[in-house]
Amino acid sequence: MLHLEQQTIACRLEIPSLESIAFVGYSKCLIVRRTKLTTIVTDNCQRCRFTDCVSVCPVICFHGDEEMLYIDPDVCIDCGACIPLCPVEAIYEDFDLPEDKERWIDINAEKAPTLPVVEDQQDPFPGAEERKKLLGF
Repeated sequence: MLHLEQQTIACRLEIPSLESIAFVGYSKCLIVRRTKLTTIVTDNCQRCRFTDCVSVCPVICFHGDEEMLYIDPDVCIDCGACIPLCPVEAIYEDFDLPEDKERWIDINAEKAPTLPVVEDQQDPFPGAEERKKLLGF
């Protein structure tokens, strides 16, 4: 409930993917929807699979195979907590994704739901530290 100059505006909103609510005047709620944003794991994770990112994820959106991690866009809440923890800078918000890595949006969306969930921090793959150095980190 919002109180504006002795008037009360009550808005009950049950709208998925709500980006923002702007109150217009004293009696209307303007609702702006957004397209679903997500966070994407890219090729820098290949042959590394550091899982520091998994340890801070508030939802269980990470999945993994024998090569790397992936994020399920239907589960990810786009909080971005995982991004600064990736030691090889493999994780991006979709709006910050370099053009040459855009294919990873579809790869994550296709692969993640079919793979086992990774919800706890694990040891990186053998050779991950060497790959990290090769990537310049």
